[in-house]
Amino acid sequence: LHIQACDMKKYVSVLNDFWEYKKTDIFNNKVVYLDQPYEVDGIESNDCDNKVLKVIMSVIDKERLIIKMHPRVRKNKYSEMGLQYYSDSSVPWELFALNGDLDNSLVVSMFSVALINPQLYWNVAQSAVALCKCEEFYFSLCDEQGIYTDVINKKKLAYLPQTEADFVDILNNYKNGTLIRLS
Repeated sequence: LHIQACDMKKYVSVLNDFWEYKKTDIFNNKVVYLDQPYEVDGIESNDCDNKVLKVIMSVIDKERLIIKMHPRVRKNKYSEMGLQYYSDSSVPWELFALNGDLDNSLVVSMFSVALINPQLYWNVAQSAVALCKCEEFYFSLCDEQGIYTDVINKKKLAYLPQTEADFVDILNNYKNGTLIRLS
């Protein structure tokens, strides 16, 4: 089996055309929280999303936080918080990374594969934080098998804070422009 390498620019251009992707700066210089469909899937998350968002807002100005709603979530469960959100599910999340729209962003999630796919499959570096091992936000579904964190650790795809204090340190480093990309 021989797989021929392709021109990355051409590849991204084909994907952009197919998905009718339009370049955006909505995520530029922001912390992007990737929402998960816990309620839709009938999973008890112990309100981890709200806990995480409150920690982020304790460090980062509200204007620099945006929530990327999961495609299967139909209502904005964060509306009371008055946060900016992005809900267009017509474009795969990975296209934002492939087009460089996340270059100055910090992407945060409990355990979304969208957090790691751009770098894992296309070697597109992004600053990312996976909170699945953070004890203050942990709930039973968080990486029960350890596969997600094993991949992240092996490939250095994201920060994996163990405590809320570790997460706050990462946020402060991002805010101050001193966060180092892992790869």
